[in-house]
Formats: sequence, C-alpha cells, structure tokens
Amino acid sequence: MEIQHDRRRWLREVLNPPEIGILYTGNQGFVPGFHVTKQPTALYVDLLNRSMGGVILKTKWEIDPENSFHLQIYNSLEESWEFVRVKAKWINNDTTNPAFNLIGVEFQIPDLSMDRPLPEQDGTKKMPLPSDCEFLRHTQLFESVHRVLVCPILNSLTYRQISAGEKFISQGARSNAFYIIQRGSCTASVDQNEKPQPVGRLQEGDHIGEMAMLTDQPKRVYIKAETDMELWGIARSRFDKIAAEHPELRNFLTELLIKRFSSWRPTTEKKTV
Repeated sequence: MEIQHDRRRWLREVLNPPEIGILYTGNQGFVPGFHVTKQPTALYVDLLNRSMGGVILKTKWEIDPENSFHLQIYNSLEESWEFVRVKAKWINNDTTNPAFNLIGVEFQIPDLSMDRPLPEQDGTKKMPLPSDCEFLRHTQLFESVHRVLVCPILNSLTYRQISAGEKFISQGARSNAFYIIQRGSCTASVDQNEKPQPVGRLQEGDHIGEMAMLTDQPKRVYIKAETDMELWGIARSRFDKIAAEHPELRNFLTELLIKRFSSWRPTTEKKTV
C-alpha cells in the first residue's frame, strides 16, 4: 500500500482498494435540505486513507464539520470490525467524481458513558450488519462488480424474511426487486396444465430476479420457499439509479444469467428467475 506524508501531523496510508466503514449518525450532522430523501442513521462509506489520527471517507452524503459520530471500520489485516468515535473536521467535493464528497474525520477519545449505536430496531434489520457484509462480499454479485459499486449497493439493500411454503414470486407477475439469498432454499417451478413442474432450486448465496432488473418481462416461473428464508433485496428503482451511473452493472447481471443458464439442467434453459 502506498504511503504519503501528511504535512500537518500524521503519516497517511492510502488504502488501495478502499476499506469499508459504517458511519452511524443518528440523523445528526447532515446538512439540512441537502437531500430530498430521508437521511440515514447509518450508511456504508469508503475509507480512502487512514492515519493514527483519523481517516478520509468518501460518500454521496454531505455532513457538517465538527459533528461527532461512531464509525465501525473493517480492519482487513486482522479481519475484524472495530468501533471508533470520530469527529468530522472538513468536507470537500471529490474532484475525480463530483457526485461524491470527501470527509476528513478525526479519531476521538472514546466516551465510555455513551452507548454504541445499534443498527437493528424491534428485531428487524434496517441494513446489512458487519456479519451480513462478510457474507455478501463473497456472493457472485459483489465478487463481480467494480469496487466503487460496493457501498452504493450495500446502502440500497433491504432485509426480507420468508416463511417455509410461501410462494413469494408469482408466475406471470412483473418482479420489482432483485434478491440475494442469505439463508434457506427455494424452488423455481412452472405451472403447466395446473401442475407444478420444478425447473430449478436456489439456495444460500444464489440470486433471484436478475431478469427483472434487465427487462420488464413477466416472470416465467414462480418461486416458493422450501425452508424459512432470509433475503437481501434491492428495488428496481434503486438498481436503475445505480446502473444509470454505472452501466457496467447490467453487464455483470447478464453474466450471472449466463452462468445460471449453464448450471441448470437442460430442461430449464429457457426458464428465467
């Protein structure tokens, strides 16, 4: 990794590729009116470099300087996540990509009287936790996409639980989401003469709905849960927004579809999920 000298105080280590962090804001510190959509209480951010005194974050959000937050950082050397208390010191527009901001944050002495933020409420996940992130980054989608897409996708995922026996995608319907299976399994079937004809089985790590993100065609199969399932989904509206900025995302999904068709048995070659 490249090392450059910060003339102010610290030796600063450029992280290539960037590391991942979770910024917990509690809705505090965001510039009022900067975004029309609801501002997040937590979001994944890229860490571009770090020193003993702090880190530089890259995100689309704009945050007021002098506000303090919690930051959870993934330490790639120790393969673990660590909590730190930070204060935003400055914010600049990213000259290489004007859609993003660079935010310099300074490490602070931990306040042991303050509770660490919890990204879950009422037992329902609001975003992928660090343990979920570890799972997701080993899926085909995250291993295929460019590193710049990782945080935008993580920030767009929503959690969904499915009960065993539930038919959660209907044949002939137009799906509006793409899913990654974290736990459980399901079957893809076709109704022919009122009789279900199984055409494939999907399990942990597989994807559902690639075709829905690429075309507006109705589903040719229906999906039914074999077991209780946990899914991470991205709505088509969010997918389209990311793909508009990064057209290569559609190419990656096309490659995933090709792999799906080649891995399923010959009778399923013309079936899509």
